[in-house]
Amino acid sequence: LTLWLPLDDITPESGGIRYLSGSHHDVTPNNERAPVTPCLRAGEATVHDAALWHSTGSNATDSWRRALVASLAPISSAKKHGTWD
Repeated sequence: LTLWLPLDDITPESGGIRYLSGSHHDVTPNNERAPVTPCLRAGEATVHDAALWHSTGSNATDSWRRALVASLAPISSAKKHGTWD
């Protein structure tokens, strides 16, 4: 589970987080889908499954694009991916 909380207003031009809808169910990428980039005000948030394909674009504005990101996963997942000793 990932929480993405912008500290500044976010638009597609400012490089906000974007999602490929339904991609957490796919084994391979589907280039036919257009990514979704929600417009968010500072303090609003998105929550998504970490398996959902997501990224951020380049910030093409003169404004800041700052965000807090928190990810939650069970220890078994961390051990599976070699990130837990």
